[in-house]
Amino acid sequence: MKNLKYISLSEKQDWETPDHIFDPINDIFNFDLDACASNENKKCKNYFTISDNCLTVPWKYKSVWLNPPYSRANKTDPQSGTLIYIKKAFEEVYFQKNSETVVLLIPNTSENTYYHDYIFKSEYLLFIRSRISFISLGKAQAGNTKGSVISIMSTDRNLKNKINKLDNCNFGHIVRL
Repeated sequence: MKNLKYISLSEKQDWETPDHIFDPINDIFNFDLDACASNENKKCKNYFTISDNCLTVPWKYKSVWLNPPYSRANKTDPQSGTLIYIKKAFEEVYFQKNSETVVLLIPNTSENTYYHDYIFKSEYLLFIRSRISFISLGKAQAGNTKGSVISIMSTDRNLKNKINKLDNCNFGHIVRL
């Protein structure tokens, strides 16, 4: 039997979103900020690295891309855990009103409480048809153990037109919440 190695997204925190996922979405939303990036994997001109700590600064950008770390909270690392990034995105759009739109690429794990507390309060969810091979060291890495969802948190009055364009990208099923 082959010795298969699966990617544990909780061990590595700087996975890059593949261009074939990001680019069509960016063409529609025209992102001003990549809120969770590194110098090597940034997707926007403006970006926050781990040393910038996006959790502690306002996201004063109209349209934000967020591919947060896919991990559980760790008491020794205040920047760990998918939940804290989702909560921050929710607050930036709906309470602080710093960002008009935040588009999140997150694991499809609706059993987690953050789905019920935040994600199901988004405007739309886009369920990606297949598992994403995230990028590491410039190469796509197979072995992602979870499906992915695009969550769109927004107060944009033009959002429906953008969603119609997104539907034409044929990524998967879009649900209006």
